[in-house]
Amino acid sequence: MRFTIYPAPNPWTPEKVKAYYRDPKVEWINGGELVSGGAIAASGFYVVHFCGNTDCCRPEGPFQSVDEAREWSHANLVPEVPRHA
Repeated sequence: MRFTIYPAPNPWTPEKVKAYYRDPKVEWINGGELVSGGAIAASGFYVVHFCGNTDCCRPEGPFQSVDEAREWSHANLVPEVPRHA
């Protein structure tokens, strides 16, 4: 009996990633909490990357408010869409 294993389709299209970072998940993370790359140095609000796994992707921050974190995400993480001539 032969089986063919196909990779699962990636649900994160470029459009979905862009939409996520326009309104990302923002979490309060306490200083000392372990995440990818080591412990969080300072408590604050952090932008959690679209995979949602702080064990593989280090969150971005700290920020003093959820609004500040979202503004930073929109300015720095929303990918540009190439324009066609």
